Amino acid sequence: MAWEWNRTGKSEGAANPAKEGKIEGIGERERQVLSSHLPACFHELLSSLPDDVTEIRLRRGQKVSLDTLSGKRELSLIMENALMNEALDALCEHSLYTHLETMVQGYIALPEGMRVGVCGKAVTEEGRVVGIASVDSINIRLPRHIAGVSDGIFSYLSHGGFARSVLIFSPPGWGKTTILRDLAGKFARPPVSFKVAIIDSRREIATAEIYRLPNTDILAGYPKGLAMEIAVRTMSPEIILCDEIGSDEEAQSLLSVQNCGVPVIATAHAGSVQELLRRKNIARLHEARVFSDYIGIRKPTPMAPPALSIIRAGEIPPGGFS
Repeated sequence: MAWEWNRTGKSEGAANPAKEGKIEGIGERERQVLSSHLPACFHELLSSLPDDVTEIRLRRGQKVSLDTLSGKRELSLIMENALMNEALDALCEHSLYTHLETMVQGYIALPEGMRVGVCGKAVTEEGRVVGIASVDSINIRLPRHIAGVSDGIFSYLSHGGFARSVLIFSPPGWGKTTILRDLAGKFARPPVSFKVAIIDSRREIATAEIYRLPNTDILAGYPKGLAMEIAVRTMSPEIILCDEIGSDEEAQSLLSVQNCGVPVIATAHAGSVQELLRRKNIARLHEARVFSDYIGIRKPTPMAPPALSIIRAGEIPPGGFS
């Protein structure tokens, strides 16, 4: 049976509905980080960002644009070559070499859980990206907080004593990381007070608020597979939160964690459970019954948090849905 929450927050088949959340605007800490990592001409823009902005897009030779929950907005500022280069230099704290390792993986990590996507003209050797000759697109992704956004998932998991592992899925940018942050607070604070390990390989889960949580250990920048092994071996977590799984190494580590009895809440990119199970390593984890449930997210709106659909792993027919 699939458990569903509609956009009003009322549940269909669930005993505890997800509550409607209030979307908070970008905080002062985030504005300060952006002000210190962008050219001065951006300061006026940063002071007037709409509350529902999710991404700031910079493309070489084009106007700056904003992605918001209510749509796209194009601004008057044009990213000429000199300004684009100046912005990249500022985002890298005037040391491109320091950030080269993550840039070839497509991102720059900023404080406060902000991640900046970058792409352009790659330099390759034997099929491996070793540098970027020209960064032509920059996507500044802004962490969001929506009060109560994980209430439905948390309530559902509470009926099993928080012993189940679940996989949250959606297309990119639909709120998976926001839900993980909210869940971290619910698990770490009373009355639950679990020991929480957060696997934050790309440094986008752990905002300053997350670092202030009690009972929480954050493994930032570690490869996910290694981080899960270290967490289980040395930090004795009662629950693990991990973003964007899918590689061979991550699948093997999740199988090991399963055998240690530590529940995992992880996320993955997919538009449906059918798409999810077509991914080789997710199918491998499904066959091993690592996850008891798959939780799909529908895109949030300015008036409502993400709607949820819960699919129990045991009710998926062999070979997946036709």
